[in-house]
Amino acid sequence: MNGSTSLKAVLPAIWNTKDSIKNHPWFALYANAAGEKDPYKGLPTKTIASVERCVREGTGAVLAYEALTRGIGRHDPAARAGFSELLRQYCALDTMAMVVVWKWWMHTFESASR
Repeated sequence: MNGSTSLKAVLPAIWNTKDSIKNHPWFALYANAAGEKDPYKGLPTKTIASVERCVREGTGAVLAYEALTRGIGRHDPAARAGFSELLRQYCALDTMAMVVVWKWWMHTFESASR
C-alpha cells in the first residue's frame, strides 16, 4: 500500500493477495486486462464527443459529473449516457472495494483471534 490507507491503495493490495477476489463475478468488468494489478486501472474507457474518457479516481468522477450536469452532457443525450455509464462503473467498483476491504479485515481479525 506504500504507506497509504486510501481505498485506491488498499484494494489493489488485497487484489494482488488472493486470486479468489480477482475471479469473483463482481469484478469481471475490472479484470479484463490480462495481469492487471489494479482493478481501478481496468475500468473501461468510453468515447464521448470524440474524446476517449475514463473515470478511475475521485477527481475524474467530479469532472465527469460536472460535464454531465453543466457541460456537454447537459444537452447531449449521448454524452449524458456516456458520462452516466462511466460514473456508474466507477461508483460500483468503489462500493465493491469497500465491501471487499471490510470482509478482508473481518476475516483477518477473526483469524487472529483464534
